[in-house]
Amino acid sequence: MTRVLAFTETFIEILCCFLLCLMVVATAIGVFDRYWLHFGFGWPEEVSRYLFIWICLLGAVIGAKRNTHYVVDWFTITFCSRRGDEIFQICAYAIGVIIMGVITYKGAVLIKIVSGQISAGLQISMAFVYIVIPISSFLIGAFFVFNGMKLVKNIVKNTRKME
Repeated sequence: MTRVLAFTETFIEILCCFLLCLMVVATAIGVFDRYWLHFGFGWPEEVSRYLFIWICLLGAVIGAKRNTHYVVDWFTITFCSRRGDEIFQICAYAIGVIIMGVITYKGAVLIKIVSGQISAGLQISMAFVYIVIPISSFLIGAFFVFNGMKLVKNIVKNTRKME
């Protein structure tokens, strides 16, 4: 399981780097044609916007895998013991999994709604743009499950050591 998650993380990192390079090229084309050729194509701005959406949401997946999202832990630091903090973390992962499940479902519904819409500049289906929502939310939920299971495993391991 760990190898699959590591491969997924590496693949998403490489994909984000590739998408970022494409976004830089599209933006450079948009700047070149607007300021030096004095006319603007419609597609570079649209490509950059859609790639930015993909990069942000896939970057959130990497953040979930590495457990590097911001947390407000003032409450658990102030009022809870280490065990209480671990329980709060497990609850946060469980709530996160539920929320990501809802977003995955609603994202799939959104794909069905927008599949008939065509983008103005690129003339592609908007489903290609929005497909990243259910993909990223599913992967974030999967990483929340993995991180939560790892936390529970460490709690059980530490409890056995204390006995």
